Amino acid sequence: TTSGRIAEPLGPLSFPTNRTPLEFIFGADHTCSLMDNFSVMCWGKGNYGQLGNGASGNLHSPSTFVKLPAGSTVVDIVSTWDSSCALLNSNEVYCWGSGVLGLGTTPSSSRSTTLNPLKVVNLSNSTIVKLVSGNQQVCTLTITGTSQCWGRELGGNLGRGVGSLLNQYNHYYDTPEEVSI
Repeated sequence: TTSGRIAEPLGPLSFPTNRTPLEFIFGADHTCSLMDNFSVMCWGKGNYGQLGNGASGNLHSPSTFVKLPAGSTVVDIVSTWDSSCALLNSNEVYCWGSGVLGLGTTPSSSRSTTLNPLKVVNLSNSTIVKLVSGNQQVCTLTITGTSQCWGRELGGNLGRGVGSLLNQYNHYYDTPEEVSI
């Protein structure tokens, strides 16, 4: 709302010819869509690489595809505050943006950023059936019922257990680790 009034709708989104969105996901200031050809388009604020198009500028409409590996088929997508991730039919996960990338770096109080999608490392060999996300976390769910999570640790939300890890409140854990369920 603006000054207590409801803003007028901007009108329909325009997608490339012969492409239809199947699903929308929302980050803090960006939106992504899984398209009918199983590719991904993102638009909105791109200052941290949230759009996955290799640039840090903003896009006000869906106009470019996320730069995933050639021939990729995306089967699931999620967004966090400033990042997004895609599960490919090859059982690989790619993430882009800032903070929740799964790059295998050591715990840090600062977050990693990338303008292009990067492959998440150290995932189990189990078939991933779904990605789930929170504000600054991503987890996989596998066909065997296991789960791996990475992202920002805030009071135990990554399921890493108790002990010294909880003393590292507000750190980014960029290596996916199995969560006991």
